[in-house]
Amino acid sequence: MDDVGVSVQDQQLRAARELSTSKLLIGVSSGLSLLGALVMIVHFVVYQESRRCGRRLLFCLHLADAGAACAWLLVFLLPTVDDDTDPNEVHTATTCTAQGYALVFFQLASCLWTACFAFHLFQLLAGRCKAPELYEDRYHFVAWGIPIATVAHLYTQALAGTGLVGESGRPWCWIRSWSDDQWIIEGFYIQLVIFYVPVVLTFLHNLVTYVMLLYLMTDSLSTSMETRVHYRLLLYSWAYFLPNVWVVFAFAYQAVAPKHALNAPLLYLISFFTPLQGLMNAIVYGMNRTVSNSKPCFESLLQS
Repeated sequence: MDDVGVSVQDQQLRAARELSTSKLLIGVSSGLSLLGALVMIVHFVVYQESRRCGRRLLFCLHLADAGAACAWLLVFLLPTVDDDTDPNEVHTATTCTAQGYALVFFQLASCLWTACFAFHLFQLLAGRCKAPELYEDRYHFVAWGIPIATVAHLYTQALAGTGLVGESGRPWCWIRSWSDDQWIIEGFYIQLVIFYVPVVLTFLHNLVTYVMLLYLMTDSLSTSMETRVHYRLLLYSWAYFLPNVWVVFAFAYQAVAPKHALNAPLLYLISFFTPLQGLMNAIVYGMNRTVSNSKPCFESLLQS
């Protein structure tokens, strides 16, 4: 696809132009995720019985998913790169920077809210916690605080002259892994610490929490109930694993690939599955019998 003399940055910009299919996949997946998240947000607002502690946590999860979906959709507002475009103008575009910060913030928040919900289930079912809402402030501190601190760090670095967020060599803007037309190991480590380590640790936390929950509850559940709980927890794990495994694998692959180029099939997998996180969360966390049996409480909303 590229000549030997072409720089890594030029290869990335050309790939972003040529692989327009990934933008279509992003549009479809993020549009579905936004729709799913908005449905669950509206359900929380309209139905009073959805406002218990666990549902309040999931409301925040769906808010983060809606924000992430909107951030993904910004890919269609990014300036078009052509042969006459100055790369520096593309890198410093306001929309590009906004998308990079928004993706980091909302994707981290979505991941962390799944961890908070997993811990909430453990406290409620295995720990027999009588007042789970006592932990709610801590959940907000972790799930919103860590993304805020991460974005604040990136912004502080930008003010100091080190722009870490910008054109990433993919159709969307993200944490940069190159400088002066060269892929740099420092950018790899920044992405690793800021985003990918938290994503992997969150998955391990959720998985261990659900396994421990099943182990501790085995003796207290009937066979049919145990099967239902096992199935539900398995869905929670898959809803997290499937959208994130491709982006983590691509991150590791690109670090060792020749010229650090990302191949098209892997790019398409990321473009489809990663923005689909919101839809999967809406289906897995939102679909249960209480949703279909809920009754609207418009009178209560008007009085509140």
